[in-house]
Amino acid sequence: MVVYGRMADEPIPVHASALLDRGLTLRGATIGRWVATTTPEQRASDTRTAGLIAQALSDHFDVAAIYPIGELSDAIRHAAKPGKTGTVLVRP
Repeated sequence: MVVYGRMADEPIPVHASALLDRGLTLRGATIGRWVATTTPEQRASDTRTAGLIAQALSDHFDVAAIYPIGELSDAIRHAAKPGKTGTVLVRP
C-alpha cells in the first residue's frame, strides 16, 4: 500500500481486521528516511519502478497534467501551485 497520508487532511481508515486477519503490518516511511537509508542504485531502481507504475496505471490517478521530461521546470511549477488537484506526471 502506498499512501500519501501527510498530503491529505483526512485520516486513513484501515480496519484492524484488514491487517490482523492476514498477518499484515503497516509501516511508515518518509522520503527523507528513504534517501538516507538506500543506495543511489536502489533509489534509481525505485524511481524507475514508481514511474512505470504511474504510467501503466495513470487511469487510477487524478491526473492534473502530463509533461515531457524537457518541460520538467514547468511540471515542478505546476505541482507546486496552490490549490492544484491531481497528480502531475513527467514522462521520458
